[in-house]
Amino acid sequence: MLTRVLQRTSPLGLLVSGLVVGVAVSPVLRKGVRGLLVQTAKMVLVASDQVKGIGNKISEGVNDLVAEARAKAEEEKPPLIAEKVHAATVAAVGTGLAAADRVRQVADGFKERFTGLVEEARKQQAAEGEEETAPGEKQD
Repeated sequence: MLTRVLQRTSPLGLLVSGLVVGVAVSPVLRKGVRGLLVQTAKMVLVASDQVKGIGNKISEGVNDLVAEARAKAEEEKPPLIAEKVHAATVAAVGTGLAAADRVRQVADGFKERFTGLVEEARKQQAAEGEEETAPGEKQD
């Protein structure tokens, strides 16, 4: 039966099993394994600190890039919304003034035509009035 277990178990499994049994039974082996575990933990912590340091450097680099991009964006800042609204308002008022001038021109044209028509109508009335009263006739 022992042969069968040894044949089915991988070498790594046998090693781990042997360490577990050895640590449980032998205080000397326990002390050695403990030292090995302490050294392993120390290496993991050192590696972790190095990874954190690299991460911090990358983060600082990204923060510098973002700060530089913000500074350039401030330098090349597009007009503020209020400035755009003001410019649009000025343009609209200019268009309104141009339209008002055109309306005034059209109204002046109508006024001249109407004045001409009124003068013509008065002349026509005056002429009709003169025809009714022929020369030498008395008007009542």
